[in-house]
Amino acid sequence: HTDHVNFAAFGPLGSRVVTAGYDQTVRVWELESEQEVVRLDEWSKRAQAKITSMIQYVEFSPDEQQVITVSKLIGIELWDLESRSAKPLGPGTYATFSPDGQQIAVVNYRRIRFLNARTLELTSETPEQIREISHIEFSPDSRLVLACNSENAVRVWDTQSGQISFELRGHESATRHASFSHDGNRVASASDDATARTWHTKSGAQRAQFDAMLGNRPKLVSVSSDSESVVFAKASEVSTTVFDDQLNATDVSFLDRAT
Repeated sequence: HTDHVNFAAFGPLGSRVVTAGYDQTVRVWELESEQEVVRLDEWSKRAQAKITSMIQYVEFSPDEQQVITVSKLIGIELWDLESRSAKPLGPGTYATFSPDGQQIAVVNYRRIRFLNARTLELTSETPEQIREISHIEFSPDSRLVLACNSENAVRVWDTQSGQISFELRGHESATRHASFSHDGNRVASASDDATARTWHTKSGAQRAQFDAMLGNRPKLVSVSSDSESVVFAKASEVSTTVFDDQLNATDVSFLDRAT
């Protein structure tokens, strides 16, 4: 890149990294060779004036042969990395592939649209408007999508019907981030109410709540592959919390502390 890099992400296979820069390019790198293998630079031709951050988000497809790019100005596009050609997915603020690579979920204003990843045809969409969607994520089996929003709850939608499957309610302020466990049986959520919580997906019941140990508002949350630990990230530190059989935390270790 010839200017600052504002986004970077690993591919799901672990062989590639994608970056987006203020030079209005998206680049794909092979990890083994540390070489740039694809450069997408169409945005500089479209912009009427220099814009520092044209692309806000990029995501690989599960096979690392395509990427989704998200731009507030241009919209969301699906790029084939071999041909370097793009297909528009419409306006929106976020988009993500399903783990099986068969679907793309697009946040378009206050709705979530589900597209066939091959044909890009609309297969379903949420029927009601969702206020201020901050994050969406597919379940491991690609059948559900969770959505965080300003309505103090995590809503979970069926991707085939577009209907709400269940809600996870208990937070007292906007939910900012949530994540499924690898087996799909739990969800961890982070909220502006300065708590992080875990939930049973089958019943929607709250499993545990972490507040005093977090101190301030958690920004990101992720469940470990064995579903026994949850990592909460916040502005000042990252901590790991381990569940016990009584649904409480047994250990908190700080992985990194900002100075």
